[in-house]
Amino acid sequence: MHTVRTILIVYTGTLVLNALRIRVSWRHPHDRGMATVTFAPAIQRHVSVDAQSVNGLTVHDVLAQCVARTPGLRGYLFNDQGRLRAHVAVFVDGWLIRDRRSLSDPLNDASRVYVAQALSGG
Repeated sequence: MHTVRTILIVYTGTLVLNALRIRVSWRHPHDRGMATVTFAPAIQRHVSVDAQSVNGLTVHDVLAQCVARTPGLRGYLFNDQGRLRAHVAVFVDGWLIRDRRSLSDPLNDASRVYVAQALSGG
């Protein structure tokens, strides 16, 4: 069951009046859509991996599932300390993720995650 509520928060200060509308979506944890994870051709040249539909609340969750399904991805995406490699860019619904350290950026019901490998040279 999916319920959407709009909450109006008003802050009053000396000369300040702000209204902020927050869209809250409540969904039972087991009643989620699936994120689609797509890997750029530069990664697919080295690791045979198709787009994958996976469940997860965060970027970390879905990438962990992709690596579990295709272990060869680990070396291309993560360094020896388990951190996302510097040359790997991850986008969620067209936006570059903010948390490269723990990959905690949230996903919504049908997020599209795109994993790209930055190219350099001249």
